[in-house]
Amino acid sequence: MKDSADGQERIPVDSFDRSETSRSEHAYEWLHQRIFSGDIPPGTVLREVQLAQEAGVSRTPIRDGLLRLAEIGLVKRYANRGTVVVEMRFSSNGAPTAPTVSLCSANSSPI
Repeated sequence: MKDSADGQERIPVDSFDRSETSRSEHAYEWLHQRIFSGDIPPGTVLREVQLAQEAGVSRTPIRDGLLRLAEIGLVKRYANRGTVVVEMRFSSNGAPTAPTVSLCSANSSPI
């Protein structure tokens, strides 16, 4: 769903039930889809406040979604600094290999 004012895709809030779990699940799915579609490219620093505003939800569902994405390796979280979308690489047989964060060297934080 696109918001005509700024062209940003938003979570269809009308489809939510009122529980925080449902909002968190929708936020996770929204973020997951945006990362896989390339709308949020590897190396992007994700800010909870900005994402919550774009999605039209509070920070809590966004934070929960980012935690789940970190658990599956799509993002890397840096304590008190933010979250970065990792670069996914695939082996010759199509299996994902270890994700990398493209903004930093091995010894530094990208944020």
